[in-house]
Amino acid sequence: MTCTSVTIATTSDDAIDSEITISTGTVNVTGNITMNGNAARNAIRFSGAGVLNIGGTGTMSGGSLVPSAGTVNYNGSGAQNVGAYTYNNLTTSNSGTKTLNANITVTNNLSIEGTTVLVPNAANRISNTSPINLNGGTYRSGATAGFSDTVGVLTLSENSNIILGTGNHTLTFANSNAASWTSNKMLTITGWVGGYNGTAASGTNPKLFVGSTNTALTNSQLNQIQFFDGSTNFPAILLSTGELVPIQTRVGDFSPSAVCEGETITITGLGFTGVTAVRVNGVNVAS
Repeated sequence: MTCTSVTIATTSDDAIDSEITISTGTVNVTGNITMNGNAARNAIRFSGAGVLNIGGTGTMSGGSLVPSAGTVNYNGSGAQNVGAYTYNNLTTSNSGTKTLNANITVTNNLSIEGTTVLVPNAANRISNTSPINLNGGTYRSGATAGFSDTVGVLTLSENSNIILGTGNHTLTFANSNAASWTSNKMLTITGWVGGYNGTAASGTNPKLFVGSTNTALTNSQLNQIQFFDGSTNFPAILLSTGELVPIQTRVGDFSPSAVCEGETITITGLGFTGVTAVRVNGVNVAS
């Protein structure tokens, strides 16, 4: 079904429903979905893995959303407001800023795609267990001033961004070391205030955590994260507290693990620009 808008009238009787049910099909709405009844009278109900696309400048309000295995995709090319519901899969795609004006819960996957920017307008807009997949888009902790939020596992599927807002706030992801990240894709973090030398953010500066230990991301995942200060990219490390911070140089791996004199060692990592020496056990390498 494709339409410019959906308006569902209240039935004035909680024993009588007026709703749209989506099984495995797709509903494309280029404008608003307005349910004038309460949650007992109006619903967008998924009974399978169908898709609801909300385009234009549209949003969804009123009634209830019964998520089942479905996906709601805010796919307009401009600014949109994300409706306050519990979603199974929530996707922002195409382009434009998608604003969280109210609290949401995502039980399976929140995917930020295309060139979209997902931004909250208050603290704790996303439920603590909602996983976030960065698939080319940007998560911004605030349009200007940042807001604190604790969310679920972080995955990376395409080159993506996190922009930290200004002021005292903390963005915390769950332990993500078991998540599958797409190789050779980079997560770039901007808005960092503080040193680029492996030290924690101080005072009222924005902070970014993944889990609560330095093992909440794998070495491979850390190699896919960089902090950008406007001119230079810096590699990332996790402190013992789980705080994600920039550092000048990071060795991701080396091989082989044992060598004889005269053999070659391959070192991989980030931030090697300007390095003037390499030593093994304190001894300079031959070349």
